[in-house]
Formats: sequence, structure tokens, C-alpha cells
Amino acid sequence: MAELKPCPFCGKKVAVMTNAHDLEECSNFENDNCHCSEFESNPCEYNTVVCDVNKGGCGASSGYYPTIEEAIEAWNRRADNG
Repeated sequence: MAELKPCPFCGKKVAVMTNAHDLEECSNFENDNCHCSEFESNPCEYNTVVCDVNKGGCGASSGYYPTIEEAIEAWNRRADNG
């Protein structure tokens, strides 16, 4: 698994990886646009990287992805590396 870069917004190194197993656990899914059928492994598991506000971070997140590797890749992506 790739190492997490510092937060691109606040620069802190307090990112954590999380997953939500259904829409009730995932507060950012506030509408009926569930994409469960797009995910092959566990259709209702969403993975994200979050800058932990409980540890002084800003709350930024990578967005939700079907695998933790994709969430880490999105978190580590910067404008200068595509």
C-alpha cells in the first residue's frame, strides 16, 4: 500500500483511511444516487482518505472509491503529477 502524502490543503500528516459499508454509515451520500452496482468486490463499500479533524486536520477527503488503493491514489494526486 502506498504511503499517504500530507494533506494538499492544510499540509498536515493526519490522513486516515476509512470505509463505509452502506449509505447510512456514509454521511456524504445524502441522496438516492447509490452506485453499488459499479463495485465488483463489495458493492456497498466505499473507501476514502480523510484529513482527520480530530487530530488538527481540515477535513478534506479523497472522495469515495471502490478500493482503498484508488482512494490513496486520488489523495496523493497533485496538479503537478496528473
